[in-house]
Amino acid sequence: MTAAPRVLVTGSSSGIGAAVATRLLADGWQVLGADRAPAPAALQAAPAFRSLTVDLSQPAGLGQALEAALADGAPRAWVQAAGVLRSAALGQLDPEAGAQMWRLHVDATTR
Repeated sequence: MTAAPRVLVTGSSSGIGAAVATRLLADGWQVLGADRAPAPAALQAAPAFRSLTVDLSQPAGLGQALEAALADGAPRAWVQAAGVLRSAALGQLDPEAGAQMWRLHVDATTR
């Protein structure tokens, strides 16, 4: 019997990330869900789901997610569904809010 493929899904606590994790579990994947918030109870109840509470906008968080994902060998896929949206009028966005979005949406996927 072939082992189920493994995937890391970021943003798995809600929205697109939770939907992707749910679908992959239904399709027979082993899912490691990485998010700042706890995963929904339905995901946590799935035997093939593992949850990792981590902030991917921080360098240490990304390292933690990678270490967990690689613990049993390289996953077959990585789904980057984590995201935040900070908005303000033109010229009024807090620079740290912009930096946080950059770290999570761009930097975390390229490190």
